[in-house]
Amino acid sequence: MRKEEADIPVWCFLTAQFLDRFESNKSKEHYLQVYNDFLNGLEVKPKMEDFNCKNQGLILMLCYGLLVYPVEYWKSFLKDNNRIEELNKSFIEAAEGMGDLRIKSFEDLFTIAISANSREDFLRKLRNAVSHAHIEVDISKNLYTFWNYQNFRVSISHANMGIFLTGLGRHFSNAQRLLPPS
Repeated sequence: MRKEEADIPVWCFLTAQFLDRFESNKSKEHYLQVYNDFLNGLEVKPKMEDFNCKNQGLILMLCYGLLVYPVEYWKSFLKDNNRIEELNKSFIEAAEGMGDLRIKSFEDLFTIAISANSREDFLRKLRNAVSHAHIEVDISKNLYTFWNYQNFRVSISHANMGIFLTGLGRHFSNAQRLLPPS
């Protein structure tokens, strides 16, 4: 195992410890200040730099949390081309916020070695790669690679990963706001 691969579980563990410590101390003065600062600075459309970090564990946790965990959501979502187009707009907005006007589709964020048949198929295969941990992180090249063994292999730069996660985060933030009250 290369050092950067070994860093991922360490970052996940440290991030989990931080979040646990924060949760148990959130009523204390200094934690409350951090929490209030976060809430006051929170936007409906978070800025790109929110995900522009070198913490691979956090990035992979976000991939899992946004792509894999909401399985029922994605099963119904991927059947609706209009919703996929709405999601694509979130990626374009995130790219524009970063100053990248070349991005016209979320597939443009990736370098595609072996592609998918459609946007729906692309997202399904990407989600499947994350869920089966078919991910390689190459810190020296600033690159994340996702694959399955038959017919899918894509890479994405660290900066584009930030755009991708920002787009997913915006999508879920907006979807959450549209849910009826329970």
